[in-house]
Amino acid sequence: LLDHICCIIEQKLEANGDFEQCYSETIRSFFKKELREIETETKLLLNNKNYYKMKKIMIVSGIVSALLLTIGIILKFLHLPGAAIGIVTGIAGFSLVFLPLMFALKVKEKKNVTDKILAGVGAIVAILISMSVMFKLQHWPFANMMAIASVGILLLVYLPVNLITGIRNPETKVNTIVSSLVIILGSG
Repeated sequence: LLDHICCIIEQKLEANGDFEQCYSETIRSFFKKELREIETETKLLLNNKNYYKMKKIMIVSGIVSALLLTIGIILKFLHLPGAAIGIVTGIAGFSLVFLPLMFALKVKEKKNVTDKILAGVGAIVAILISMSVMFKLQHWPFANMMAIASVGILLLVYLPVNLITGIRNPETKVNTIVSSLVIILGSG
């Protein structure tokens, strides 16, 4: 920081210029409210150095999974070879890469322990549901068991906790009710 300040002052300061004024203007260019912002930002970047990589990987894996799944479904409708590979890799990428990364990023954003647990249960349910769909489409064993377990966890654990925590907060009340209705309809 000192080196940056010195370089900027060297460039800005004229031969007979006022050093104190140039110095104070240069210092003010490094923050919005106070100089302590630099330290706070540095700590944030050090603690979350993998955050942006994880976010990019999550987005790319989501796009690739969606494309593979879409291609697999189109091939399945057209009775062309490669449908099973597209469906399996699309759902597996979604379940085993995208959803765990999304869960990890959500947990970092949440401050409340209840919200973190809720995000974890939601991620597990989403993984179970997507894997049960894949197992069902591929006629693999345990598809029904996974589907029943995921819907049971969704309706008996996730939904009540989500409703209780969401309705208490006036800002999220309407959104919670709507998402709960969508969960109930989807489970049905």
